[in-house]
Amino acid sequence: MAVANIIDGLGTYVGLAALLVIGYHSSELLGTALVLAGHILPGLLVTLFIAPRLQHRQRRPVLLVLNLVGVVALVPAIIWPHASTAVLAAAMLGATGVATRGVQMAALAEAVPVHVRGRFYGMVGSFGQAIQVVGLAGGGAIASAMSPRAALVIDALSFTLAGVVIATITFVPVATTPAVDTTRSFFGRAPQVVWRIPLLRMLAVVTWVGALVGTVPEAASPAVTTTNFLPLVMAGSPAGGALSALICTRFGLFSRVSGTLRLALVSSLSLVLAGAGMYIAFQQPADSMARATYGVLANAVVGGLGVWFLGMVAAFAEYTPSSDTVSVGAFMTWSVGAVGGLGGFVVAILGVPGGYAALGLLLLPAALWGLRVTAAGGLVDEEVDPHAA
Repeated sequence: MAVANIIDGLGTYVGLAALLVIGYHSSELLGTALVLAGHILPGLLVTLFIAPRLQHRQRRPVLLVLNLVGVVALVPAIIWPHASTAVLAAAMLGATGVATRGVQMAALAEAVPVHVRGRFYGMVGSFGQAIQVVGLAGGGAIASAMSPRAALVIDALSFTLAGVVIATITFVPVATTPAVDTTRSFFGRAPQVVWRIPLLRMLAVVTWVGALVGTVPEAASPAVTTTNFLPLVMAGSPAGGALSALICTRFGLFSRVSGTLRLALVSSLSLVLAGAGMYIAFQQPADSMARATYGVLANAVVGGLGVWFLGMVAAFAEYTPSSDTVSVGAFMTWSVGAVGGLGGFVVAILGVPGGYAALGLLLLPAALWGLRVTAAGGLVDEEVDPHAA
């Protein structure tokens, strides 16, 4: 599963870089915002009507079908690279991604022992950040030096290769039960589960704010520089995140909700400072090395401190009832993606400096509230207890 995720994730970020470049060349920051937000409606439909039906489906055939759909989604953009086909590809990939993450969350919960999940998710997160570095940098470089079409072909090949790996995996058998018949239950169950558990409710809100913040470096990067440093600017955030995730995993930060939230506080301040620095850097022309260099460094710091988001994911996996892992996982994947897609519009409306600063100011009270909730629940210095819910 880990190997398949690495292959799939690497291609996904190569493809995302290409889609962002296509969108920016067509409509500048609005184009990148549309690419990042294109998955919201399709992802909602998957969350409502498809994800609940996957809870009791065998994991391997579901993941194979989703990988095949990923290949098909890229075909129009490969044939005709344009803003419209880029948004279409983003929409279809976002829809399949919602289902894929839900199924993966369930499969990992079934396979990974409870007592090592905190460190496991931290390790997976560090690999994920490293994949973003290589994928975004490689995708940006390929899109700039060759063409976005070449990067999208690589993405399609990664889906194919990941499918081959998945076909060799032995998953934990899933007990089949009759499918739920009412459309109302499709929508009601996952939000109900999240809302009725106070800690899950807090984690969801803070995670949504974090998702909104996390898309800023990706949305802003094409506007930061027109030099050959663009791949490095795009990869700066995940590069900082990869290094930081390894350190945080080593010290067990992702096993403590309060420690994760304290890092979120520091992250909010870094965003405000990065926004102020971006304002100064943007006084330089877009082709200046000083502006590009600052973009790389600022995104690296923001990404490094932004790994608190991985702790939210680990805590969410621990507290979600096992009977609802796919539906809740799909719901959170969609909602996080939907909120994150709006980050591009914040940057488009407020500009790059204003986007960084405004979202940092939004994260600050959310992290403070989260610390208050964990303190009230007695979780300030304790390990995450999966049976507490």
